[in-house]
Amino acid sequence: MIDTAEQTTLPNAMLVLDIDQSVTRAVLCDVVEGAARLVDVGEAVTTAGTPFFEMSVGINQAIRQLEDQTGRRLMEGDQIIAPSRADGDGVDRVFVTGIPIEPNRIGLLSLDQGEITHLIRSAARRTISVVHEASEYFKWAGTSMSPAAMDSWLRDARPRTVILIAGESSLDDWRGALEVIASAAPGYGAIQGIIIGDEERQQVAAEVLDDALELSGIDPAAYDTTEISSAIESELREQYASRLPDEQALQAFTSGMFVDRMQGVESVAAFLHRRMGRKLAVWSMQSGTLLEVAANQGALSVYRGDIDAGMAARSLLNIPTSYIARWIAAQMTEDEIRHWLLNRALRPNARIYGDSDQAIAGAVLREMTGVITRSAGVEDTLDVELVVLGREVFETAGSTGVLVAMDALQVLPSDGVVMLSVDRDGIIASLGAIAAGEPDYAREVIENDFLSPLGTCIVLNGQAQFGNRIADVEIVEDDGERRELTLSWGEVRCLPLSEGRTAEVTITPVSAISVGRYSAGEPVTFDGDRAIHGGQFGIILDGRGRPCELPNDNESRIHALHRWAGAFSGDTE
Repeated sequence: MIDTAEQTTLPNAMLVLDIDQSVTRAVLCDVVEGAARLVDVGEAVTTAGTPFFEMSVGINQAIRQLEDQTGRRLMEGDQIIAPSRADGDGVDRVFVTGIPIEPNRIGLLSLDQGEITHLIRSAARRTISVVHEASEYFKWAGTSMSPAAMDSWLRDARPRTVILIAGESSLDDWRGALEVIASAAPGYGAIQGIIIGDEERQQVAAEVLDDALELSGIDPAAYDTTEISSAIESELREQYASRLPDEQALQAFTSGMFVDRMQGVESVAAFLHRRMGRKLAVWSMQSGTLLEVAANQGALSVYRGDIDAGMAARSLLNIPTSYIARWIAAQMTEDEIRHWLLNRALRPNARIYGDSDQAIAGAVLREMTGVITRSAGVEDTLDVELVVLGREVFETAGSTGVLVAMDALQVLPSDGVVMLSVDRDGIIASLGAIAAGEPDYAREVIENDFLSPLGTCIVLNGQAQFGNRIADVEIVEDDGERRELTLSWGEVRCLPLSEGRTAEVTITPVSAISVGRYSAGEPVTFDGDRAIHGGQFGIILDGRGRPCELPNDNESRIHALHRWAGAFSGDTE
């Protein structure tokens, strides 16, 4: 347990444990010269599984690594030193975040594919839950709803909670579905049932399921649909948090505030949106895939614990190999791609490195994210001005991470410009956890130590033949250096401009081409407050349109993919 000696001063040192099913991070922040700063991050493999089956081993390894890196002592025996001492040892507050235990397993069976089903599905995917939807399973299995198909779905899903939506189904159909749930669901681990239906159908559910599941019900006629989805979201968040005290390794940190990864990322995204006044998207991949969009018209949060290129890599086998192959700058057979995916599913924690593997991984990430965005109802082209990449996303795709992000999210900003940054230390959820208890402290760390700029991308849109000139570009850097160039349709160029520097850029497109969502042919100048900022890849000119076009013939497609990747590696041959 945490030694909670009386604290008489404002908190200085903060320790955050970010734990998921693959990685455990210990993040230390402290006040340095009057400002809250990131000090260091210790990292270890999560040891909840083979060979230790004990999460505390990984936690201790991460903390000990942090102690070695900083020269501070954070623990005495099995106790966190709190509050911090005059010699710098110890911490003042502890937070826990991430996905330290398995996500909620949710089974969703709807006899109504209307708005209520969409809202409840979306609500569940805003929580740390894996949603197994019956209709998706039946479609994948090539079958219709029947007792045998439902039993197979339950066996595959093994849900802890079953959400049942009656809709306008007949009482006979409703009763038949419930009888299958009553006989099969408890045997596959189901404990709770949430019934969405009118009073009559809830009565039928009580008759059939009362001895099988713990039931709660909502009459959609009595509440607004948004109230229902909010209630489901709250219930599932509480359900996840209520399981944490059963994890023995976390009992030493019970006085630390817990904020799950979804909430932590939401908090940081909302802060960046308010602080910078920018529409933004956060894309991370750690024990699942998380997408957070904060824009003027509202926010979108999606967590898919069942889809990623790591622990959930087996899900990638559901993506048609032809979709993946089109993004690979080489001839690969369907069997070769499936072999790569199977290897990834067998070794989900193996590091992806080397140009060939990263090129395949980048192709997979593009299509995987497309599956997620389409199912979440994300627009075909995403109007954001800032994209934040999680460390795992960027490392998986290598130097083409920026290109993969632009293609996966199909970014088309209104102003034509999108800034891209990476969370190199993997601390976004940790900062969100701190923000829940110490918002001003978190704000200072976010502003000082969070994002590393990758570059600024200017997107051109419209229609043209590959290789045709589509725009003249003039660049005047902050040191006065001037460059002029032309951009062709289907071309991507990276122009050096280091972090901390700016440039004025004027784009003069041809009549059929627009900068972002400006009018076709309208010249646009980015100067003053709108000047272009540099980063690792400088200024990126993207002349491929939205949605991104690939050449039709195979030879031209492979050549284009090589050139696009080469723009980021410096190899344009």
